[in-house]
Parts: sequence; C-alpha cells; structure tokens
Amino acid sequence: MSFQSVNIQAVFGISNVVNLSLWLMVVFGLMFQMPLITHSLIKSGFIDYKTIADKRPYIVVILLTVAAILTPPDIISQIMLFVPSYGLFELGLIFSKKSKEEK
Repeated sequence: MSFQSVNIQAVFGISNVVNLSLWLMVVFGLMFQMPLITHSLIKSGFIDYKTIADKRPYIVVILLTVAAILTPPDIISQIMLFVPSYGLFELGLIFSKKSKEEK
C-alpha cells in the first residue's frame, strides 16, 4: 500500500486471481493437445513428416510468439508455456515417426 499513488491504485480481489487461473488453465489445457494436432496433421497427409521436422526453427518462433501473447507479460510464464509446448510438439513428431515406420 505504500506504493499507492494517484496514478497507481492497489487492486485487491479474488476475481483477478480467478480470471488469471482460469485463463492459464485453458491455455495449458490447449497446449497439451499439441501431440494430437501434430500427429493428426501428419497422419492425415496434410503435412509430411520431413517437412514439419525441417521447419523446427520456425515452429520455435511461432510457439514463443504464441506463448508471449497468451501469458501474462513476464518471461517466466512465457517459458513455462513454451518449454512443455515444444516438448509436446517433439513428442507428436516421435509418435508420427513411429507410426510411419510400422506401416
């Protein structure tokens, strides 16, 4: 409260915490769909495995951008969304590669 001034107001309330928590739950829930999306795109023939594997640097930039947009404005939240997202993307590629080898 000692930092409160005319331009800066202290905002206390459960609604801000609940809104942030719900938003982060939705975003992280969607993130865990990454292996299914990757596998489905490759399995359906929409994207070839080699094409998407070669585009990893672009995928990293896209995931970092999405993480920056969807999270609060701090680097920790962005990293907490990006790292599992990229790991799950790679997991989807691994599953797709294994399913192609089995055929």
